[in-house]
Amino acid sequence: MIDAAATDELLDSAHEALGRRAWREAFDLLTAADASEELAPEDLERLADAADALGDSDAVIDAYERAHAGYTQQGNGERGALTALSLASWYAIKGELAVYRGWRATAERLLEKLPESAGHARLALSRATVSLGQGALDTANEQADLACEIARRLDDRELEVHGLHLRGRALLRRGDIEEGTALLDEAMAAAVAGQLGPFRAAGILCNTISACREVADYRRAAEWTEVADRAAARQGLVVVPGHCRIEHAGILRMRGQ
Repeated sequence: MIDAAATDELLDSAHEALGRRAWREAFDLLTAADASEELAPEDLERLADAADALGDSDAVIDAYERAHAGYTQQGNGERGALTALSLASWYAIKGELAVYRGWRATAERLLEKLPESAGHARLALSRATVSLGQGALDTANEQADLACEIARRLDDRELEVHGLHLRGRALLRRGDIEEGTALLDEAMAAAVAGQLGPFRAAGILCNTISACREVADYRRAAEWTEVADRAAARQGLVVVPGHCRIEHAGILRMRGQ
């Protein structure tokens, strides 16, 4: 059993590693601290981030579920809603839509009691993302636009850019190519300029390349792939496994690389 002082030292080292985006080191340190005594909800979210960067979806979901339970016990509705939305997103990615809807409903219930916050923008983004996947393009566009409006009122550039990106994808699929690509380009410019956190930036980079491939705009996809590679090296962005690597590899292959 590790004593309290040693646990604090592990946590301090983990926080420092996260600041350097040394994801494996942070994950191992947080896991060691968690084995000594259950992590606080804030550190469980940090553990989820590290696991996300390593592509360990089971560890991400476990950490978020425990963080949500911790915030619920504290009576922290805002953080409880945000962790519920994170879980909703992960289950949507896994294609488990019943579980997604359960966590989204949990977030909706918590947010009903709160003044406008980042959680309300995140909820609109969640609805937009799932609507986009289901082909409900008008709903996706409306929800993404709502997220942008809330984000502007909160002066939250990261959430606004995510909303612009989703609007761009919805418009592109609806056939509004010029407006859709303009929004995608604006969101990508913010991502490569370091205006976003590593996870949201990585998602936007991946999905923009995918959207360009959908409409056979390979020139734009190739341009952004090259810029994104430089940005990833400079910013230490998360290297997303699976689908995003396939999209990236496809563009490199078309360019003879």
